[in-house]
Amino acid sequence: MKKLFFIGCLLCLTAVCRAQYIGSGYLNMRFGYVVDESQVQGTVGYGRVFKSFKVGANLNYRSLNREQVRANTVTIGPEFAYWLLKGRKFSLAGVASGTIGYQRAKAKSELVYLERSRAFVYGYEVGVRPELLLSPKVALFAEYRFEMLFNSILRNNNHIGLGCVVYL
Repeated sequence: MKKLFFIGCLLCLTAVCRAQYIGSGYLNMRFGYVVDESQVQGTVGYGRVFKSFKVGANLNYRSLNREQVRANTVTIGPEFAYWLLKGRKFSLAGVASGTIGYQRAKAKSELVYLERSRAFVYGYEVGVRPELLLSPKVALFAEYRFEMLFNSILRNNNHIGLGCVVYL
């Protein structure tokens, strides 16, 4: 019985140590802050790891609550990350992603008390992501991104964020 337990543990350890190899999938979650507009953003993503890059998709939600403007934005889009530096525990990746989505906003002004707008938004994001590997399956990352979002109340923004990646 001890031998079966030992073999089972060895097989589980082998499966865990396979993370970050070519073809493995990943799931990431990020909580960000839009510096220019004091706006909070949450992101969930899924993708695949290749030899020197990652390809995936992200779902973003952000909420703006100011005195003059209130807006909720939901976007989805592809993401491409290329490793600029890759080590055993630390890596640095350049990130580019496209976004497409929907924004619902309410604006208050002296002339118009409640002006509502709904818009189809689209754009792109570029940035850098340093990543620290805690175990073969889990990594933490910090991120800086510049975003250009067309048809939005807030067109270009600087994001900072923290998140984690789980390699499947």
